[in-house]
Amino acid sequence: MHMLKYFFAAAVALAGASEVRAAPNLILNGTFASPNVGSGWSIFTNGGVPGWNSNNNETEIDYQLVVMPTFYLGISGQSMELNGNQPDTISQTVNGLTSGAQYTLSWGYGDRPGGGGPYEAQVYFGGSLVTTDYGTDSGLWTSNSFVVTANASSETLSFAGVEAGSSPSYGNEIADVSLTGVPEPASLALLGAGLAGIGLFRRRRA
Repeated sequence: MHMLKYFFAAAVALAGASEVRAAPNLILNGTFASPNVGSGWSIFTNGGVPGWNSNNNETEIDYQLVVMPTFYLGISGQSMELNGNQPDTISQTVNGLTSGAQYTLSWGYGDRPGGGGPYEAQVYFGGSLVTTDYGTDSGLWTSNSFVVTANASSETLSFAGVEAGSSPSYGNEIADVSLTGVPEPASLALLGAGLAGIGLFRRRRA
């Protein structure tokens, strides 16, 4: 009977873990797949790229291999360039947040080669600076992941190109933007209890 209890606890915990892994991305069009630019690139005015708007009324979407030697994480896709014709600030208002809750914010940063860097891109969430990405014509992708806290049910996420002495029409590629909920401590404790139950169940069977 005790073994069944442990097994049940483990099943519940693992189900909870599955829900955590499947947490929805709260960013609309975070992969910049829409609109599809085929194997090229294009600049769109505000309203042309679902979810995103620019302070300069221009958002450049690129097929990644047009501007970078490789795909981000090796997966075919599109990216957003912050220096379309000038350093742009491109933002999205994220709704459905829980005030006081923590979220994992992640994205890929592309240091576009051949633009005569350096490049600089600042990332803001809810008006607070999260980090600054720097590029020097390396042609490399880097992954970013930070835990941020929502102070309201809606927050603005912004990627801001900064004039850093480079050619203004090159650089600062952003890919695969994601914002997902951080598991609550109770869920993590349940997962630990479930895994412990599985271990005890296996030992007793042995």
